[in-house]
Amino acid sequence: MPHPGPTARLPAPRLALVAFAVGMVAAVVNVDRLDSPRLPGLHKDGVEYLRAAEALARDGSLDIPITHWSDADSATTLSHYPPGFPAALAIPIMAAGVSSDVSAVWVLSIGSGLTAAMVTWIAVSLGGMLGGGVVVALLGTNYLYNLLFLATWSETLYLPVCLALLWLLVRRPDRPGLHGAVALLGTTLRYVGLAGAVAAALFAWTRGGPMKRRLGGAAIAGGPSAIFYLAWSRIVTSDGEIVRDFRVYDEFLTPLADSYLRPIVEWWVPRFLQARLPAVSLAIFFLAAVAVIAVLTLRTRRTPDRDAPRPGELASGDDKGRPTEGRSAPVVAVVFSLCYIAIVILARALADPEIPIDGRIFSPLLVVATMAIGLGAAHTLERATVGLRVATAALLLLWVGAGTRDVAAMGPFYGADGLYYTQQAWSRDAGLERIVATAPDYRYVYSNEPHLLNVRTGIPASSLPRYFDDPARFAEAFAARPGPIVFLQPLGALDPPEAEVIADLDVVEVVRTPLSAVYVPRDAAAR
Repeated sequence: MPHPGPTARLPAPRLALVAFAVGMVAAVVNVDRLDSPRLPGLHKDGVEYLRAAEALARDGSLDIPITHWSDADSATTLSHYPPGFPAALAIPIMAAGVSSDVSAVWVLSIGSGLTAAMVTWIAVSLGGMLGGGVVVALLGTNYLYNLLFLATWSETLYLPVCLALLWLLVRRPDRPGLHGAVALLGTTLRYVGLAGAVAAALFAWTRGGPMKRRLGGAAIAGGPSAIFYLAWSRIVTSDGEIVRDFRVYDEFLTPLADSYLRPIVEWWVPRFLQARLPAVSLAIFFLAAVAVIAVLTLRTRRTPDRDAPRPGELASGDDKGRPTEGRSAPVVAVVFSLCYIAIVILARALADPEIPIDGRIFSPLLVVATMAIGLGAAHTLERATVGLRVATAALLLLWVGAGTRDVAAMGPFYGADGLYYTQQAWSRDAGLERIVATAPDYRYVYSNEPHLLNVRTGIPASSLPRYFDDPARFAEAFAARPGPIVFLQPLGALDPPEAEVIADLDVVEVVRTPLSAVYVPRDAAAR
């Protein structure tokens, strides 16, 4: 028999208390996980964030010691990423005098707590305590979701900002100025935050009313983010830097099946299954399971007052305080997701084909999708037949149980071995030891992984050319600014291969290990 009553909901003060409690637990757990000298993990963007934060705290600049091979300077202004996250990292450095690593622990844990609090607030508001509990359980035992907060990534602060924007679009539809301010905050953290500004502008445009009001609302909602992006681009280009190398890249959609379906597998499928079954098959199976849950949810009867304001919660209103109808949460989620995907595809096509297609870049959409699945499952548990309730409960228990097994092991594992550039394997590499001894004789050091080289040695480094660069131009630059070349291989095959990079250079190999190879100019090797 379907459940006859409405979903139990909390007054706003109690809801705030529950969200705060869940957020505090998440933050404390994350601090405990990061209690290791090898954490937080670092990748390319994390290195730039930390170095920019250190420079901001030191002299007010955003200089980083990683440059393009064509640059004559040993430092460059942060341009590949927006300045919001380095600014957040710089605050504890300046206020408390802590190191950048400690600041990263604080900021990541605060982001974990804020995200958990926002998830709880939205899920309990939409689905009551049962819905909130299911959603928190699904995300709390999700491997990739927890991994986001173990490395220095801007997603840790962008996620709560993104969720806040979506919730405001649902509950406060007549506040384009507020939407624009929150979207702007997201854009200062990640360039893809422009998706939130586009979505806010679209909703303001379609809200109705006179044309002047619609145009004004769209401008207020989307304009601040667009102005920031253009202004920031102007600032960094005036210093000779580029935000991205804009051109048409024809490889942005390939390989479709492997790249665009893998985030689904990595996010939702337990890791022990990922190692045993083909990725595409797992993705198809999981999407089918989600479709079954959605169909079961739609077949259950909605409660008439499901979208009514909760006790103690204000309804949205116009400028004079008169109640207005809120937007549908699914519609907001779908429109935002389409805008987000469009921004990512356009960025890969026109700015950077190496923007990764993984669970991290799509984490806002995957978090929203997980919330939708959790709320749908809770709705089925409340209102479906006994058989459907049992089947849904069994699926949830299997999902949460497998996720708990994965998440419980991640803290000790990464704490001992490190994550990405902090992995233990790099601690005693002979190639890195050689470059530390050799680098003082040169102003320039080149590497396919300059960020990793800088993290492990502290040496400023320049990039090597990529497959879309002109080898002849690099040969000319190297002849004018010679220095050691360090090949590091933490992430697989090099592109272009090592032999192609050095083919036209007058260098000799001096060290080779399983993880690195070091070349120096021939005249230096002869000395």
